[in-house]
Amino acid sequence: MIEAIENKGLTFSKIIFTAIAAICALLIALGFLRIGLIYWIYSTVEDWVAVRLGFDYYVSNLAATAFTALFSLLLPM
Repeated sequence: MIEAIENKGLTFSKIIFTAIAAICALLIALGFLRIGLIYWIYSTVEDWVAVRLGFDYYVSNLAATAFTALFSLLLPM
C-alpha cells in the first residue's frame, strides 16, 4: 500500500499543501458569498423602504446602510 502511494508521487508534504490550498480556497469562496449576501440585503432593504414605506432616495439609503451594518455584525467571520 505504501509503495503504491510512493509510486504515484504523493508525499506527505504534497498532501498537506493540497489540504491547505483547499481550505484557503474555501475561505475565499465564503468571503465572496458573504459580500454577495450583504449586497443582497442592502439592495432588498433599500428597495423595500423606498417602495413599501414611500421614503425618498436618501432615507432609504440611510435605512439600508444602518440595517446592513447591524446585520453584518451578526455574521461570523
